[in-house]
Amino acid sequence: MSGSLTITRAALTVTAGNQSRGYGDANPTLAATFSGFRNGESLATSGVTGAPTLTTTATANSAPGSYPITVVAGNLASSNYTFTFVNGTLTINKAALTVTADDKSRVYGDANPALTASFSGFKNGETPATSGVSGTPGLTTTATSSSGAGTYPIAVAAGTLASANYSFTFVSGSLTVNKAPLGVAADNQLRGYGDPNLAFTATYSGFRNNDTLATSGITGAPSVTTTAVGSSTVGSYPITVAAGTLASANYTFAFVNGSLQITAAPLTVTADSKSRGYGSTNPTLTASFGGFKNGETPATSGVTGAPSLTTTATAGSVVGNYPITVAGGTLASANYTFTFASGSLSVTAAVLTVTANDQTRMYGAANPPLTVSYSGFVNGDTPGSLATPPTVTTTATTTSGGRDVSDHRERRGQHERELHDHLRERHADCDAGRADRHRDQTRPGPTARRTRR
Repeated sequence: MSGSLTITRAALTVTAGNQSRGYGDANPTLAATFSGFRNGESLATSGVTGAPTLTTTATANSAPGSYPITVVAGNLASSNYTFTFVNGTLTINKAALTVTADDKSRVYGDANPALTASFSGFKNGETPATSGVSGTPGLTTTATSSSGAGTYPIAVAAGTLASANYSFTFVSGSLTVNKAPLGVAADNQLRGYGDPNLAFTATYSGFRNNDTLATSGITGAPSVTTTAVGSSTVGSYPITVAAGTLASANYTFAFVNGSLQITAAPLTVTADSKSRGYGSTNPTLTASFGGFKNGETPATSGVTGAPSLTTTATAGSVVGNYPITVAGGTLASANYTFTFASGSLSVTAAVLTVTANDQTRMYGAANPPLTVSYSGFVNGDTPGSLATPPTVTTTATTTSGGRDVSDHRERRGQHERELHDHLRERHADCDAGRADRHRDQTRPGPTARRTRR
């Protein structure tokens, strides 16, 4: 009886290749190797198709250290082989950070400047503040304040620098000590338009070895001049400084011109105060000028345009004082600035005439309703605009006897005088009550005056 021989698939080992990279760099291409081929086969001749999948947990931001490279079947397939997988390792090394001593310079006799260093080579968009680098480098130079002109090395070392993600390399810099000139600078000056020039002066800078002008051996004085005169317009004018009679065995001179700044003179624009009655239109607003220079007038000063003049008062504004505000408007001047002083618009009370209407009745009858007539309302005001209506009274009662017209009018005149006094006392309350009710769109109550009809 015949038997059978079963041939099983051979095991093929797929090994993830180990890799390394620097901190902040992209991951390298991950690859795998195959081992265990039979019959002299290779990957190309073995009939193995597809490729394994290789992954790692490391990203560009991952800190230095070891990270697994995991290999799985992916789309590998074979009729003659089975697959076993061996993971690899991705090693992330510290990135190299270059620390360079910054070049510096100073003048002979000065103290050394603060020594600093610059960093280059940060990864992942990091900066010194975000990189996790701590400490500072050590920076030194052989130059002292008494060192002569020349170039001196600035050495840089690790100091207290430390980092989990970076290693450090160091590049030296240089300190250049320059010769010391003596500066002679014209002092800047400032004056107003129309004022005379001030006395011009100069300042010396750069003395060494505790010298002063008196002890330095310098003789003579510089020449300091300007083109500006008393009538020069607003602007900047050079103050030129030159050697004049200056001489010295120990110093050279470097001259720095200054400037004379002529500023605009202040011109005061004052709103003229005005007055009008309640309900009238505002008068024309005007302004006055003060502070002209060089004998100038509004006509000769070069001032153009006109100020803007406004007031919060309207025809409906209540009795009181209102500001007249003055502003630049179209005013312009090359030689003057403008300062503004407000004025005042005084709104005075309008006169309202309140007349008690004549009434008649029969003897023994009740008094009829007593009424009044008004004249003099403005701004569309009506009797309803009054905060407190007038009080109308009579001495007549139901038992009062008949009286002739002249007696009636005499008594009525006395009553109207009393009513007039009463309304005058109520006038202030009337205005205040209306202002509270109407706020910004107030219709003010006028003053009341009664006339005899």
